[in-house]
Amino acid sequence: MHVRHRAQDLALKYPVLYAFNYPLTYYSAFGYKPFKGVKESLDKYTGNAIMMPNLTNPSSNVEIRATRFLNNFEKLAKGHEKVHIVAHSFAGFDIRAMIALYDLQPKIASLSTVCTPHNGLTLLDNLTKHTEAEAYLSDALRPLGLNPYNVEEFRAGTMYEMNEELEDSETYQIYSFGSRTSQANVDKFIRFTASAIMDQDPLDDNDGITHPNDCKFRDYLLTFEVSHYESGGLKAGFDMDLIFGSVTDNIKLTEAKGDENIAKKFGLSYQEM
Repeated sequence: MHVRHRAQDLALKYPVLYAFNYPLTYYSAFGYKPFKGVKESLDKYTGNAIMMPNLTNPSSNVEIRATRFLNNFEKLAKGHEKVHIVAHSFAGFDIRAMIALYDLQPKIASLSTVCTPHNGLTLLDNLTKHTEAEAYLSDALRPLGLNPYNVEEFRAGTMYEMNEELEDSETYQIYSFGSRTSQANVDKFIRFTASAIMDQDPLDDNDGITHPNDCKFRDYLLTFEVSHYESGGLKAGFDMDLIFGSVTDNIKLTEAKGDENIAKKFGLSYQEM
């Protein structure tokens, strides 16, 4: 049972930006209609969330995506002292790169990443043993704005090096979330990739793209019982409150702890933001 703290009923001081990668071809065909449920759920919990999409193409690497996010960020964060960012999947690492490369730390109240493979993709290390998954990899990654070529940056060894190079500031909180579900419940395009992540262990559930261990970074809070597509609003009809209720409750607690008077009122440990 999810028990909320009284401080989580307070209104947010800073706005929430939702960052996600989205292929340009999908945008041309569908616009942002697939993310209607994401926006409605975030608005429900935050008052008025700000969508920060990044339209990608096959040539986009981490640095290019980080720079494109910057262009949106500068417009959307203008006039706000700080912002909270919630980022889904690979966009979570792109946002970390954006913040570090462009010295945006003073503008960030918190960063919450949902199913971001900060430690690299177990999937990629297992692909050579699972030819079926390799054949479906392009289809599996396309809705997430990546492809089999630029996802190579998310191999464990490369991610280790990039994590060493990125200077994540201690001046703002970074929270991470993962997800997992049974192979029978994952979407058809990621059923083979889910099997590859399991490798030889049929009980090692994952979300079809990431394993929870891929996503554990800084302050890891929760593993959702959903697929990767569900966690990002890419499955029609999925109740996004299951994700954003917990994510935004934590953001509200972060703000409450960052205000000395509010923290004292609600019996929380004060943490300067």
